[in-house]
Amino acid sequence: MLIRFLGKIYKNEPTSLLIFRRSVIVISIGFLIAILVVLCIEFHDELPSVNTRFTSSDYLPLPNIHFYHDYNFTIDCLLMDNTHLTRPRICSDYIIKTMYNNFSSDRPYYGAFLSNYNATFSTGETIITLNIYITNSTYNVSNQISSMVMTAFDQEYDIYMYPKYSINGGIPPPFEESLIWKNMYFLSQPTSDRNIYYWRFTRTIKYAIISDIWNYIGTPNYIKQPYIESNIQAVPFADTIFNESVLTNSSTQANRVLYAKLQFAADPITSLKEEREQKSKTILSLLGVLSGIWSAITGFYIFLFGFGLISPWGFVQKLKPFRNEYGKRLSPFVVDSQSDEFDAEEKSDTKEHEISSILRRIENLEKSDRFNKEYIIDVSYLSFAKTDTSLANNSSSTLM
Repeated sequence: MLIRFLGKIYKNEPTSLLIFRRSVIVISIGFLIAILVVLCIEFHDELPSVNTRFTSSDYLPLPNIHFYHDYNFTIDCLLMDNTHLTRPRICSDYIIKTMYNNFSSDRPYYGAFLSNYNATFSTGETIITLNIYITNSTYNVSNQISSMVMTAFDQEYDIYMYPKYSINGGIPPPFEESLIWKNMYFLSQPTSDRNIYYWRFTRTIKYAIISDIWNYIGTPNYIKQPYIESNIQAVPFADTIFNESVLTNSSTQANRVLYAKLQFAADPITSLKEEREQKSKTILSLLGVLSGIWSAITGFYIFLFGFGLISPWGFVQKLKPFRNEYGKRLSPFVVDSQSDEFDAEEKSDTKEHEISSILRRIENLEKSDRFNKEYIIDVSYLSFAKTDTSLANNSSSTLM
């Protein structure tokens, strides 16, 4: 199409106009390419927006909590829900026994609360109390060298449980790395008392877009990344009403110093927040913008130079199987291009020659007229117009 436009549309088109028209086409194509480059850069660099909504959920999983300290410690776990209202249930099966990490010089002792427990409407609000004891004989509250570090993750997306994002493994992506700092707290023991830490959390489910071909088309696939947001409040033990004999499951307290208590609750009635990433730019939207710009350029070109010659042949008609069939059907319409010219060798302007030339011209006109009616101009509506005209004439004659 562009090659045809770069040539002469009309046989008598002036050279100056041809040069101007070619300049307009080249400038238009350059402008379109520049816009395409800009759109592709914006398309590649676009950051997804986040659509947020709040919904209800049938369950609320308890989070995973990891503890690190310079001193050896143990954790006692007690759980209270609708089935254990009078006395908390011992949940030692949710506790990962403290282990020593030989590869870490900073807080090498590690323990964790890892459960598969989900708070539901039948269990009601679930309250977990963790009693943290120091078992190191050299520990003295007056000369603590550091505080205990607590880090929490959603049960279904704990990056410490992924081998490639493990503590001694590779560096996680920015979002996963932010989860490490989002719920990190330092627990300490006052010199004259102990603290009870009231920890509250809310759950958010993030649906992150996967970078694949479907994302660029506009029907993205998502990866589920639930995480928690939390806050903590420390209260001196003396200001609480806890009974320590109820909150411990150990029959002996020898060589154990109560370091801190951590209590948190999971209420399934709490609304669940969902975050879903979205991208406004896709290949389809990019093509839509380019189509609009191309239409504007084409309209401007037609405004300047008109439609040009009528071309009823499209890409399909030019394919070889269809082209051969059209060639057979159009062969009767082929005109003699020399019919309007006298033979150079014909010297005499005889009457027979003039008659023969006129007959060839008439034949060519008939072929052109038939070709236009059958392949270029739809004249079927002319019959309706003729009928309507006849009816109008008859009505006028009747009235007269």
